[in-house]
Amino acid sequence: SEIIRLGSDFVSFIKEDGFVIPPHLGDNYSSSWDSSDDEDGEVATANPAQRDQSNWFVELDREFQRCLQRLGGHAFLKTNWSAPLDVPWMTMGSLKVTSLRDIYLQLKSSDRVMFDFEHMYDYCEDGGSSEPSCPIVVLRKWVNLLPSMELRLFIRNGQLVGICQRDCSSYYPFMGSQFPSMVELAQSFFTASLPGTALPDNCKMDIYIDRNDQIWVVDVNCLGLPSSSLLFNWEELFAATSCLTKYVQSEGEKLQNALGTKRGPIDVHMAPDFSNFMDICKQQQEDSSSDEDSET
Repeated sequence: SEIIRLGSDFVSFIKEDGFVIPPHLGDNYSSSWDSSDDEDGEVATANPAQRDQSNWFVELDREFQRCLQRLGGHAFLKTNWSAPLDVPWMTMGSLKVTSLRDIYLQLKSSDRVMFDFEHMYDYCEDGGSSEPSCPIVVLRKWVNLLPSMELRLFIRNGQLVGICQRDCSSYYPFMGSQFPSMVELAQSFFTASLPGTALPDNCKMDIYIDRNDQIWVVDVNCLGLPSSSLLFNWEELFAATSCLTKYVQSEGEKLQNALGTKRGPIDVHMAPDFSNFMDICKQQQEDSSSDEDSET
């Protein structure tokens, strides 16, 4: 993983209303859309050339590029706590980062990233600032993983209190026979590999089990909101005195995908191929032109 610290000016840029991609990153990304409506209910537009060119983040861009090169040119992006899982509908269905344009697009489009920058500490009992004191972007080497082989471990007071199938929006028929062995591997990993490490006493950990039964740590995050307890509820995990285990045992037990409302307009999803999607865009442009002509 590569860790890039973000200055307050860059964080302020990410928080700005509107959607701006620096012009030097390519013509296809040099447009800007204001997120607020004008008095007529139409979305206002702005020209990125109006922005002071000295405000673009040249040194930070170079650091992003160096990190991408060290990772082989393909990476997965996250901030202090969250990944922009809510943006695939804007990135052709993938979270793979291969360029500076991808980094800017994901950071500027994600509500999850914005939550990290503005509200992450809202759930802390000791109060204080809601914003992180040291905001970062983490780039990780891109690897294709099978969602069925991911587990989430719940750790409380240094003890493993829960193991759950990570992808709870899917039912895997083979999981009934395979889940017990996956749990055994996870418990052995926790007992043998984690004591004495810098792992917090209270956290949730996502792990991946590869075809050789080797375990890889995917992510470590806070125990409790805003993290998801998946098939558990937080009360039973906090009260557990032994390790609880759960997996999706039937189609009826699947959870709704938490990002289901972040998948873009319904007419785009109903388009069977990209050409139909482009037809939708052209039709919207024609409708907009017709509305303007009628007003004049």
